[in-house]
Amino acid sequence: MATTLRNNVCDVPIDLDYTTDELDFSAPMQDSGDLRTKEDEPPASSWSSSSGSFYEELETSPIGIGSTWYWHSPSEQPLDKPNWCKSSPNAGYALHATEDGSHEKQKVHVQTHDSVLKSSKLFVRTVSGNSPTQKRYVMAKKLMSTREIEVLQYLDAPASRYDPWNPAPPLLSIVNADEGTEDEEGEPQAIYEPIMPFDYLPIGTVGEAIDLIMQLLQGLVFLQELKIVHGDIHREIIMMDKGTDSADNGENRITRNVRYFLADFTHATIVENPRDHLFAEDLRDLGLLMDATFGSCLPELSDIILKMTDVQHFTNNVRASDVLEDLEALISELPTDRIRSQLNQ
Repeated sequence: MATTLRNNVCDVPIDLDYTTDELDFSAPMQDSGDLRTKEDEPPASSWSSSSGSFYEELETSPIGIGSTWYWHSPSEQPLDKPNWCKSSPNAGYALHATEDGSHEKQKVHVQTHDSVLKSSKLFVRTVSGNSPTQKRYVMAKKLMSTREIEVLQYLDAPASRYDPWNPAPPLLSIVNADEGTEDEEGEPQAIYEPIMPFDYLPIGTVGEAIDLIMQLLQGLVFLQELKIVHGDIHREIIMMDKGTDSADNGENRITRNVRYFLADFTHATIVENPRDHLFAEDLRDLGLLMDATFGSCLPELSDIILKMTDVQHFTNNVRASDVLEDLEALISELPTDRIRSQLNQ
C-alpha cells in the first residue's frame, strides 16, 4: 500500500525558472534520483518531481490541476470574510490539461489576505475568473519543498484520497504565484476548499471532543500505514471543514459530519525503512495537544495521554493503532449521558 522511497530523499527549496514561469524540478532531483519505484508509483501528475521534468506527454493529473474548479465550481456558501484579514491585489497562474493532452496556463486574479494562521503557512484567498462576479474563498498553503509536493501528491492520489482516514484536506489545485508581485516570490501554492481552525467554533460536548481525537488518531494510523512521518503536529495545523449542515453551532459537529484535517505537511517525509521513534514523536505531539486541549475536562483520557506522551513508548513500539484501540475500548465503556454531556462538566 505504501510507496517505497530511497533513503536519500532530497529536501530542497522550490525554485522558479523565471524564463518559463515553470517550476524547475530537474536540477535538484537529479541528485536524489527517482524517488519512487515504477511498480509502486501513483498516477503521474503534471507537477510530478519524481520524473525530473515539469511535463510529460499525455500526462494526467490526479490532483485536479485545472481551471474548472474556479471557472465552473458548484454554487455554495463560502466562509464569511474573516474580519482579521487585510487584503492586497495579487495574481497567479493555474495550469490545466486540455483534451488533446497538451497543457495551458491561465491567469488567475486573486486577493491575498493577511491571516492569523501564520504558523501553519495557511492563508485565505479570494479567487475570481474573468468576471468580477465570479469569486469564491479558498485556503492556500505555500509549498516549501519538493518533498512536500511529493507527499501531497501521494496523499491525493485516488488510492489514498477516498480513504476516510486520510488526514490531508482534498486538493483543488496547485497554482504558481506570480513572481512579479510584491507579496509573492513565485512559490507554488496548494489550494483547498475553505477550512477553518478546529476551535473556530466551540466544542460543545464530550462526544464532539472524542470525535475530534478519534479522527486525528485515525489520521495518524493512515499516515503510519503509508510510512509517512508528519513531523510537526501542533494546534495551529488542526483544521475542520464546515460539515454538511450550515448551522454555526458548536453543539452539532457530529450531526454535521465535520471532518478534521492536518493542514500542513511542510515537514512530512515518506520513509523506506520506518523507524518507530519517528512515528512515536508524532504520537507524542498529538498526545501533548490532547492534554493541553482536553486534559482538565476529560480525565478519562489520562491513561491514553500518558501512553502517548511517555518517553518509554519510544522504545516500546507503541503505534497509533494501539492507542486507537484503547480509545475505542474507552468509548464503549462511557455512559451515554457522559458522551452527551457538556465538555466543561
